[in-house]
Amino acid sequence: MKQEKEDKSMTLTQTIKEYIDLKLEYFRLTFAEKVSLLVGNMIFFTLIALLGLAGLLMIILLIDSVLTKIIGIAWVVNLIELGFVGLIATLLWIFREKVIIRPVADIIIRTLIEPSGKFKTKDDDENTA
Repeated sequence: MKQEKEDKSMTLTQTIKEYIDLKLEYFRLTFAEKVSLLVGNMIFFTLIALLGLAGLLMIILLIDSVLTKIIGIAWVVNLIELGFVGLIATLLWIFREKVIIRPVADIIIRTLIEPSGKFKTKDDDENTA
């Protein structure tokens, strides 16, 4: 009888230990998934920003070519372009909270707070019914 109690307590202890180990492993995997999503999003947005800057450079060079042919004075065209780029930079500085900071913060918060499981479990189906 005493042997059975010891076996049950050992089994219960082992089960609890395995449960804790599984929860710890789940936490590690979830953390790794979320960090990889954040890094991936940061790389993606960096590439998009670089492509946007390259596109802006192409547009500026096109405007430079066209305006130089129309106006004929290169330094005036360069001043016009400088004013255009300065206007864009000023607008980005003024609206940086709405245009840059909030969207990035929302993506980071959404990635960290949302549950990581993409598959529904049986418990999710029972809770929604």
